[in-house]
Amino acid sequence: MGARGGTLQLLCKLFLALCVLQSVGCRRTPGVPKGEILSRLTKLSVHRNSTGPTALGGNVKFGLHECENYLDVPSVKGPQRPCSGKHYAEWSQASVLVYKPKDVRTLVEAAAARKVKEIIVFEQLRDSPDGVLIDSLTGANHFIVFSSRDVDAAHAFNKMGQMANSDLLVMIVGGHEGDLEGALAGKVLDNFKRDAKLGALTTSFSVGLDGSKGSTPAGTKTSVSAALFGPLVARRSAFMDSGMFHTGYSNDCLQLNALDLSVRLGNLGYAVASFPSGSSGGGQGDGLASLRNLDTAACKALGENVYARLEGGSKRACYRASDFQKSTPLGSLVVQYFKRSGNIKSIVDSFKPYKTKAELIINDDSRSDYEEWAKALRGWNGFLVYSPDIHEIRGYNRLTKFADSELMVYLQDDDLGAENLDWLSKAQKLFANQGDMALLGGFRGRMDFGTTYSRKHLINGPKYGVPSDNPRCCFKIPWKDPKSGIPLMFIYKVNMGPMMARRSLFMKLGMYHPGFSCAGDPGIGFDFEFSIRAWKLGYKVGLTVSDFRNRVAGSMDSGTHAGPQKKIRDANELVNNRATYRMYPGFHHKQGTRKASSANKDLKGPSYRGYFTDKKADEAYDKTTRGYKRRQQRAKRYGTGSSRLQRWHQLQERQQKMRKKRRGKRGL
Repeated sequence: MGARGGTLQLLCKLFLALCVLQSVGCRRTPGVPKGEILSRLTKLSVHRNSTGPTALGGNVKFGLHECENYLDVPSVKGPQRPCSGKHYAEWSQASVLVYKPKDVRTLVEAAAARKVKEIIVFEQLRDSPDGVLIDSLTGANHFIVFSSRDVDAAHAFNKMGQMANSDLLVMIVGGHEGDLEGALAGKVLDNFKRDAKLGALTTSFSVGLDGSKGSTPAGTKTSVSAALFGPLVARRSAFMDSGMFHTGYSNDCLQLNALDLSVRLGNLGYAVASFPSGSSGGGQGDGLASLRNLDTAACKALGENVYARLEGGSKRACYRASDFQKSTPLGSLVVQYFKRSGNIKSIVDSFKPYKTKAELIINDDSRSDYEEWAKALRGWNGFLVYSPDIHEIRGYNRLTKFADSELMVYLQDDDLGAENLDWLSKAQKLFANQGDMALLGGFRGRMDFGTTYSRKHLINGPKYGVPSDNPRCCFKIPWKDPKSGIPLMFIYKVNMGPMMARRSLFMKLGMYHPGFSCAGDPGIGFDFEFSIRAWKLGYKVGLTVSDFRNRVAGSMDSGTHAGPQKKIRDANELVNNRATYRMYPGFHHKQGTRKASSANKDLKGPSYRGYFTDKKADEAYDKTTRGYKRRQQRAKRYGTGSSRLQRWHQLQERQQKMRKKRRGKRGL
C-alpha cells in the first residue's frame, strides 16, 4: 500500500486509541453485524438513480423526479394561494440540528443573528416538560423531537437530517452551542456555494496525516484526512447520498462517525474541508484547508468496524439508506394531533398490538398535552414532535422523511385502530402482492363516473368503503386480492384516515402537495390530488377494509369541522377540487378514473367490464336525490317521452340554472 497507506493505517489506529482514551471508550451498539461494509464501499455510487426491490416487494424505478422537491411534482402549477401572515419557510439554506441541547437560549440567539430560520432539536421524552426549551423554540420553523426511548446521537442526527428542509445541515451536540455562531458565519456557508462537490466542512477539529489532532490555524493550508465532529456542516444531499451516519458506535465515538462519513463522501467524489471558526478568510487559499479522504483499504486497520449505511438516500436516489440493524419497524404510524387530549389514551391503546413492531410518531401541532403523551408513549418506540402549527400536509411530509419504516400509515387524532383485525400485517401483504401500488386507503374512496357535479366541484360518482348516514355512501368492496383473499379494489381517489403508502414511492412521487393549503390551515383534497398523481405517473391506488373506528368523540363537531376553521376548510375544498382539473388536463377525471377501473381486471371478483359506467353512476345518484319517487311516478303516469314530461324537465333545467346563478352570486 506504500508509505501513504502505512501512514493512514496508523491514523486509523490513532482513532481507535483516541476512543479508548475517552471515558467509556468505543462501545458498539448491540445488533450491528461485523465486516459487512468495507468490501462494498467502492460500490456505493451504483445505488444512485437505480432500480431495486423495496422491503414491501415490487421494483421501484428511482430517479424519475427529485425526491422531496414536492413544489415541482407534478411539473405543473398547483393552486395559487396567498398565504399572508404566514412566516413558515418551505425550504431554507441551512438547518441547525441539535442533539440534547444544554443552552437553548444561546442556540436561538446564534441562529437569529445569522438569520437561520430552521432549528430541529432532539431530546428525551421525560415525565414533565422542559419549560425553557419549549418557550424558547417558538419560531415558524422550530421543531422539537421528543423520543420515548434513548436514541444515540448518530441515529438522531440521521432522522433530523432527513426531516430537514434545507440545503445544508449544521450539526452540534448539546454543550457546544457557543460554537454555533462561528459555524453559521456567511463565509463558512458560502464555501458550499462556490464548490458544488464540497460535501462536509468542520469548523473546529481536523486530523492530519501525521496523526496530529487540533484546531487548524487561520490562514494556513493544512492537508488533513478527515473532518471531526463539532460543529459539522454537511451538504444535505451529500449526507443522504453517502448513507448518513451509521449507528454502530456509542455517543462517545462521534469522531469515528465523522471519519466514517468522510470515507464514504470521498468514495462518491465529494470533498471534505476544514474552515476553522477563527479564520477571517473564505477562499481556498486563505481559511479553507484542503482535505484528502482516507483510502478505503487503510481503514481495515480499524478491524472492519467502520460500517457505512448503503443504498444512499439522496434527493435523486429516492430512498433512504438502510441500516445494519436486526429489526426495522413493521410500520411507521404518523398521527396528526391538535388539542384532543381526551383521545390520547384511546389512540395509543388501540395500536397496542404493534407496540414492539412499529414506531408511533405524533405531529403535535398544538404543542400541548405533553404529560399525557409522555405517559401514553411509555414503552413505545415513540416520538412526540412539537411542530409550529404547520398542519397535516407539511406534518405528514416532514415525518415521512423522519420515519424508519417503508410502510407509512397516516392517521388523524380521531382515528382508533381496529379491535380484532391485524390490519397492519394485511396492509403489508397487499403491498407485497401488488408491487406497483403506491397508496392504500382504509376508510373510503370514490370513482369519478357520472356526469353530475356537486357544489364542491366533485363528480357525484359511486363511493366505496365505510358506510355513513348519507344514503349515497357507501358500497362494499366487490373484489379481493387473488393471492391473500383480502378485500381490495383499485379506486381513483381515496380519503384520509387511515391511508398507507410505500415510503420510497411516496417520496419519489413528491409527497403531499403544499399548494393545497397554507401552513396552519386544513389541506382538504390533498389525498385526492396525490391519488390522481399516482395514477397519472403509472402507479395504483387501492382501498381495503381496516375496521378502524373513525371520527370518534364527536370530532365532526370540533376542529376543522366547526367554527372559523370550517369556513377555511370549505373554501379550500372548492378551490382545490377545481385546481386538480388545471393540474391534470386531459387526464382528470375521465381518463384517470377509467384507468383505475380497468386495473381491477387482475383482482378476484366480478368482471370490471361494464361494472362502472356514467349511466349507472347517474342513475344511482338520481335515486338518492330529493323528489326521485315523484319523478318516477310522473314518468310512469305520463310516459318517458310525453310532452308534459318534457315540459316538466325543461322547467327543472331552468330552475337548476337559476339556483346555480344564485349560488354564484353568493360566492359558493
